[in-house]
Amino acid sequence: MRALLWRLAAAGPLPAVLLDHAVDEYKTNSRDSRGARRTRGSELRCAFFRACVRTFGTPVEHDETSWFCRMSKLIYITNTSLDGYVEDQAGAFNWINPDQVHAFITELLRPIGTYLYGRRLYETMAYWDAPLEGYPPDHRDFAQVWQKAGKIVFSRTLTGATTRNTRVERDFDLEAIRKLKRESHHDIGIGGAELAGLALEADLVDECHLFLNPVIVGGGKPAFRADLRRHLELLETRRFSTGVIQVHYRIRGGTPQGTGT
Repeated sequence: MRALLWRLAAAGPLPAVLLDHAVDEYKTNSRDSRGARRTRGSELRCAFFRACVRTFGTPVEHDETSWFCRMSKLIYITNTSLDGYVEDQAGAFNWINPDQVHAFITELLRPIGTYLYGRRLYETMAYWDAPLEGYPPDHRDFAQVWQKAGKIVFSRTLTGATTRNTRVERDFDLEAIRKLKRESHHDIGIGGAELAGLALEADLVDECHLFLNPVIVGGGKPAFRADLRRHLELLETRRFSTGVIQVHYRIRGGTPQGTGT
C-alpha cells in the first residue's frame, strides 16, 4: 500500500506525513458503512481523502492526484415557477408538474448521502418515510432513495425528528457544514430556499439544479434571495414534454468537479 501511495506522489512533492496518514487510514477504514470490503480503488481514494483532512485540515487539489481528495459537493435542487418562485403567495406549490420529472429527480438524488432541510420542507418530505408498500409502485424507488440517506434538519422549534436517519440541529453552523463537506464520502443535497440562501451567501453551494415549470405565479417565496449575486456556469439542460426544463449550473468559485469518492 505504501508503495502505491508513493507512486501516486510522483506527480509532485507531497509531505511524508500525508502518506503516513494515508497508510494509517487505509488500514483502519478499508470497509464501508455496511461492513463490506471496498474495492482497491475506493480504498485508496478514501484513505487519501482522510489523510488530506488530517494533514492539512481540508482536502487538497494536487495535479493528477486531485481526484483522490475531492471535497463533497453541496447541491441545491428545487422546482420553481418560470418567474423564479418555489411557492406562490398562498404558500402553495401545487402548480408543479411531477410527471416525468419525478423519476429524473430520483436518479439525481440517488448518489446523495445527506440532505439538509429547514423545518417546513422537512415536514413536507417526511411523507416519504412510510413503509414502501404504501406508495404507488412508480414512487417506491424515490421513497427508498430518500429513506436511505441521512437527514439534518435545522430548526429551533422542532423538539425531535419524526423520520429515520434524521437529526435536528438548532443552528445552521457554517463551519459544521464545511466540515461535513470535507469528511463526507458522498455529495450533499440542500433543500428549502431560505436554508439554501444562507449556504449560497456563505459560498458553500457548488451546484444547483432548477426545474423550471411552465407557469407564472406572480409572487411568493423566491428560489434565490433578492440581494444575492453569483455568476453561474451552465453544465447541462434537459427538456421534458410537459414543458418543464431542467437547468444544471455550477456556482463559480465552488468546488471544482471531479471524480467522486
